[in-house]
Amino acid sequence: SKKVASRAIEVRRLDWHCEADREAMKRCHILFIGSSEAHQLGDILSALEGHPLLAVSNAGDFAVGGGMIELSLEQGRIVFAINRNVLEQAGLKAGSQLLSLAKIVTTGQSLRPRWGARNRQGSLLNGVKRP
Repeated sequence: SKKVASRAIEVRRLDWHCEADREAMKRCHILFIGSSEAHQLGDILSALEGHPLLAVSNAGDFAVGGGMIELSLEQGRIVFAINRNVLEQAGLKAGSQLLSLAKIVTTGQSLRPRWGARNRQGSLLNGVKRP
């Protein structure tokens, strides 16, 4: 367990193929879904629907496909895209400083499939908070 701003955080590696880990995912506050799991994004996000968590991924077109925050590498720098509509549907709000650094996207800006709509709640976390 680590501490950030005097709050304890736990980083765990979970396996989608393990039923106990699938249940543990539903209790996460933030879930990072690696690009290696891109072929399963629809199933993962559908299973997590209705659970209060922030979904982040480095899979291509994650944010425009209905995900919340997508991380990518451009010219050697980490950049991110935020789908504000999906965040707001989840009861989350990105702060103005965070938004000023992000590319703002909406679902459907790409020809890639939408990973699935979610209705999630959230709490203060790295500039993302409940309105």
